[in-house]
Amino acid sequence: MLTLFASHSPCSMVVTVALEKARVEYKLNRIDIDKLEHESPEYLKVNPKGRVPSLLTPDGTITEALGIIFYLHKKYPVAQILPRSLTFIESTCFLSWITSHIQPHCMQYCNYASGLSFDALVLKNQAEGQLKSAFEVIQKRLKNSMFWCEEDWSVLDVYLYCMVRHLKEAGFDFSAFGRITEHYERLTRIPVIYRAQSKDSLY
Repeated sequence: MLTLFASHSPCSMVVTVALEKARVEYKLNRIDIDKLEHESPEYLKVNPKGRVPSLLTPDGTITEALGIIFYLHKKYPVAQILPRSLTFIESTCFLSWITSHIQPHCMQYCNYASGLSFDALVLKNQAEGQLKSAFEVIQKRLKNSMFWCEEDWSVLDVYLYCMVRHLKEAGFDFSAFGRITEHYERLTRIPVIYRAQSKDSLY
C-alpha cells in the first residue's frame, strides 16, 4: 500500500486527487507545516529535504508533487492523470508554467491579501497583475472546452481548481474570468475531487 504525507497546500491536494483518480489504495498522513512537522526527525527520515508531499511506494520514496504525478501517470496510465491528447512534454510544459509561475503568485497574493502595510499592498498588487495575465491565457484555452483538454479532466484542471479555491478565500476578484469560475464550479461536482477533499480534514 502507498503512503502519502501531505499538508494543506495545492500541491498536496493535486496529488491526493491523482491517487483517488487512479483508484489506488493508500494511507494519508497529515503534516502540519504550521507546527513545523515537516522539520521533525521522524519526517526527515521520510524526506531529508523536509518537503511535502512525499509518497512511499514499493519503488521507493517519491518526493515533489510533479515527481509523484509523473510516477502515478506512468504506474496507472488508464487513470489519465495527464491529458491523453497532450504529449508528455506538452503536459510537462504546462505543469511547469503552473507550478513555477502561477502558483508562486497565488501564494504571494494569499499571503499578503490581508496585509495593510505599503509593502504588503505592493506585493499583493504585483501578484494580482501576474495572475490576471495568466488567467487571460487560460480563459482563451477554456473558450471552447469544459476542461484544460476537452476529452476529460486531469491534474492540470485540478491545479487550476486548487489555486482558484485558495484565491477565492483570499478575496481575489474573478468577475472578469467567467470561464475559469465555470470551470471551478464544474470541478466541485466531480466525485473524485469531492472524495479527496473529504478524505481528511486536511483540506
